[in-house]
Amino acid sequence: MNFNEELGELTEALRDGTIEDAQVARLDEILAESPGAVEQFVDLALLRADLDARLGGRAPSALPVPRRPRRRWILAGAAAAAAVVLAATSALLVRSTPSPETPLRYEGCAVLARALDARWGGSPPPVGSALPMGVLALKSGVIQVEFFSGARVVLEGPAELELVSTNEARCTQGRLRAFVPPYAHGFTVRTPTSTVTDRGTEFGLRVDAREGTEVHVFQGRVDVDSGAQGRGVSAGEALRIDPSGQTRPIAASPEAFVSVSDLNVRSSEEARSRFARWGDQSEKLRRDPRVAVYYSFSDAPEWTRELRSQKAGRSPLDGSIIGCRWAEGRWNGKKSLEFKGPGDRVRFQDAGEYGSITLMTWVRVDALDRPFSGLMLTDGWTSGSVHWQITQAGALRLGIHGEKQWTDYDAPAVFAPGRFGRWVHLCTVYDREARQVVHYVDGLPVRRLPLRFDSRLQIWNAELGNWGVPVQGTIYEIRNLNGRMDEFALFGQALGAAEIAELYAAGAPAP
Repeated sequence: MNFNEELGELTEALRDGTIEDAQVARLDEILAESPGAVEQFVDLALLRADLDARLGGRAPSALPVPRRPRRRWILAGAAAAAAVVLAATSALLVRSTPSPETPLRYEGCAVLARALDARWGGSPPPVGSALPMGVLALKSGVIQVEFFSGARVVLEGPAELELVSTNEARCTQGRLRAFVPPYAHGFTVRTPTSTVTDRGTEFGLRVDAREGTEVHVFQGRVDVDSGAQGRGVSAGEALRIDPSGQTRPIAASPEAFVSVSDLNVRSSEEARSRFARWGDQSEKLRRDPRVAVYYSFSDAPEWTRELRSQKAGRSPLDGSIIGCRWAEGRWNGKKSLEFKGPGDRVRFQDAGEYGSITLMTWVRVDALDRPFSGLMLTDGWTSGSVHWQITQAGALRLGIHGEKQWTDYDAPAVFAPGRFGRWVHLCTVYDREARQVVHYVDGLPVRRLPLRFDSRLQIWNAELGNWGVPVQGTIYEIRNLNGRMDEFALFGQALGAAEIAELYAAGAPAP
């Protein structure tokens, strides 16, 4: 180990509270004898503090104290060095202590609950995501929008629906059916020719720029204001408002509008079709020689408390389920594991040693209430260790420990409150030959990072959804995932972008 590496390692050990007696003595010796070492120590301390502040790291309230009192520095420059070291460590503590966190904001007024054969006029919002105020442009297909007030709308494309508030929308084109429970009383839909206000009912709207607006009431009553006149429309009645605002009665037609039950049937058929396609892909993974670990989360009976490895003859890879409970996965009838408590985890062993790897999983994150949420972490933190996790800022992180150094490879923030509660496909590639790490989210690359050092990876004892044997004294011991996991694979090679996109497409629960 050269001088700079030794000083860096001792500085990290001091900061993490894992420094040994012999290391304390060696650090004292280096700092007392070398003014250059003192300067480097200060730089390292300030750099670490700055990184902690920028990346949202948390520091202990006081610098960890070595297990024995420091001996007195005996050389002439020791007093000055001590003063500088004290200043540096003080700066480390002050600067790395996080400022009060900005409260998480959940910007939205509705949720996209379902999408069936949807083609969008702009960037498609993910199913399950919060929808902010603004226009939804649907070229074709059917979607279900659930407003925060409790009103539900089934919208058929081509259509344009502007979300105005948690209890109001503006439709300029298309066909919709609204279901309004009593607690969403007053739900309002505006069209170019009228304003329709619910009085606790179920109604349909057809909006056409040339023909005007049709209002069909199936249950209860709505108030229709066409500017020139206003009137109530009751169950079994329908009304056409022409572009000038004039109204005339027409026959009500419930079958002309997709209902929630219709959408349920069509969505179930689509889900069964996607489940079958995923089953074909899952069988391919079982036979793929590049796959070192594969859990489909679908074969083991719940009472066994085992996550069955799909690789024949690799029984040590059967995962031991600890604390987690079985829950519904990406489709009705598909299983997943839910992680909630600090003890929840799945342990496995003997996955092997590799030059390059690809990690893949489907997860549903419910909250980021830990500094780190584990996906797959090897025990401890030594040479060859791999830590794949999500930071509290929502970034996907791959931590690699080399022989004499370690580093983290972070993607941009992936998870935010608007993405909580929905299934997301995560994939990270550690490509030793191409000397890069690539993070993928829902089949698309989101960040490509150069390798900072070369290291083979050792995956012997490891866990899904937690960290089994943390480093003693760490302040991040609890790293359980708060959410669900459905499918996990470890490839002993680096996969390409096309293969990862195919894995996502075959396993996506909704278009």
